[in-house]
Amino acid sequence: MKKNFVKYEPMLKCFGERDVFSLIGVPVYEEKGIVAVFAGSANIHDRCLMSQDDLVIIKTAIIQLNRALERIRDRENIVRINTRLNELAVTDLLTGLYNRQGLEHMMEQNADCTDTVAILYVDLDHFKYYNDTFGHDVGDVVLKEFSRVFLEVAKDQGYVVRYGGDEFLIILNHTDVDGAKEVAENIYDRIRDGFAEQLNAYVGRPIRIPKEMQISCSIGIVESEDAAIEHVETALKRADEALYYMKRQGKGGYMVWNGM
Repeated sequence: MKKNFVKYEPMLKCFGERDVFSLIGVPVYEEKGIVAVFAGSANIHDRCLMSQDDLVIIKTAIIQLNRALERIRDRENIVRINTRLNELAVTDLLTGLYNRQGLEHMMEQNADCTDTVAILYVDLDHFKYYNDTFGHDVGDVVLKEFSRVFLEVAKDQGYVVRYGGDEFLIILNHTDVDGAKEVAENIYDRIRDGFAEQLNAYVGRPIRIPKEMQISCSIGIVESEDAAIEHVETALKRADEALYYMKRQGKGGYMVWNGM
């Protein structure tokens, strides 16, 4: 026979060991067809055949068992759905980064960290030019590419948030200002070509960007003494100040908050 009955070996062992016994097979149907078969054997003592009552009892027990299994599967599906809904609630759909709700969630999770926390507040430079010139689809590619870079430089140090349209936060645990400056330099190394290859591939032709309009970013950097929520919120305001001071100075670089 083509089918492999090895998994029924315990039942097959009955042959040759018992003179008389019954084999029982009950298929279980759902909308998509047969989803399972309950199989078993029963010893025969004072009669050679199982009675109709015996079969009804077995069938009822199997139906109840199947319903119990369905309830377990339903609960597992509910857990999976709820988990996914919770993920969606804290995630930016375009970039896959945390959104503002995700930021609050992560701040609560990390609130007990007593080590220094570095925050990089990032705003894209010339992003509007890309949207207006090439369309929002190209703008979305730019946002996704920056998100990829931010995740790569953050690695296991912390997490990344899409804070607004083209504003991002990189929050690094156990990191000081010097560590944050290294991350900023790493970002600029990775975006040096303005994602020319990715944009050309998306558009299907080389696109020309005036050098003064090439996509880049400005970064405000600040250090928080720990991850307590009130301290991180204060640090965010200071990082915002440093960022916009940098924007006024000419963009395309980073500025560390120093009590400005």
